[in-house]
Amino acid sequence: MGAALGTVTAQTASVALALVWLKSRRTNIHVKRSDLRPQPEVLGSILKIGVPVAVQDGCIQVAFMFITVIANHRGLVDAAAVGLVEKMISFLFIVPSSMGATVSALTAQNAGAGKGDRARQVLKDAMTISVVYGCLITVLMWLVAPAFIGFFAKDAAVVAAGTGYMHSYIFDAIFAGIHICFSGFFAAYGKSYIGFAHNVLAVALIRVPGAWLLSNAYSDTLFPMGIASPCGSILSAVICVVAFTVLNRRGAFDKLAA
Repeated sequence: MGAALGTVTAQTASVALALVWLKSRRTNIHVKRSDLRPQPEVLGSILKIGVPVAVQDGCIQVAFMFITVIANHRGLVDAAAVGLVEKMISFLFIVPSSMGATVSALTAQNAGAGKGDRARQVLKDAMTISVVYGCLITVLMWLVAPAFIGFFAKDAAVVAAGTGYMHSYIFDAIFAGIHICFSGFFAAYGKSYIGFAHNVLAVALIRVPGAWLLSNAYSDTLFPMGIASPCGSILSAVICVVAFTVLNRRGAFDKLAA
């Protein structure tokens, strides 16, 4: 209850501080009570882009839930190791995750100004940053994973199991950045359904069934089970590249959709 109350209180304070800042600063943004009334035409545009993004994020969380269930059936040690590594991955993925939001914002600005070339350059640069970061963090985790996991778990069996899971899962840091950047780019052009589609396919075809099959096939190690996530990201990346190539040839990214 305390954690939940703290979260809600923090979010409320954030909104209040944002409104105070807008009111006290000369930002040319003026929020009035009438602005808070629902506007059907605006809501329609928001939902058209937002619903696929929300479902896309929901699918990822559902995949994590299924993987947690699979790990729980393997016993206490593996369940603890998977849960710990999943939390660490969330932290390690801050850079590629933030690149998605960055691409979406900068792409919308450039596309809205009719500068499609700059929008595509944003995508290219963000993916470069994400892939370089992914490669570096993958090498780092292969070198220091036992020590890193050992900060949070003292049980030697949990550290050993978590290390195996981390060594395979961490490759996702390379490929996830690619499809996350593409998803932000597509959303900026009002094509968030592409991000929704590739995530659903990756979860349904590879991430969940792959984790289940590999977990059953290799009961003595978590390393194979962790491979399912980067394989799912590879599928997502391939779908994104194909979609981008086809739409780019049609000139879909030369201007922002109305």
